[in-house]
Amino acid sequence: MEQKLDALIVDDEENARILLTKLLEETFYFNEIRAAESVDEAYIELDRFDPDIIFLDIKMPGKDGFSFIDDLPENYKK
Repeated sequence: MEQKLDALIVDDEENARILLTKLLEETFYFNEIRAAESVDEAYIELDRFDPDIIFLDIKMPGKDGFSFIDDLPENYKK
């Protein structure tokens, strides 16, 4: 059996988070899909959850996607 992935979606737009979640669920390649509406919320999720892949909106109010990448702990920068 093929191993499924865990994913984190980071997007400030609720409709985008819902749509991407639905599309990912339909592929059956994902075990768990979590979502965060901001960079700060994404860091909280990373403390609780170790995703295999992160879908990241680049342009968000406050901290943007590039700030998120820059501030990631080294163990996530693979």
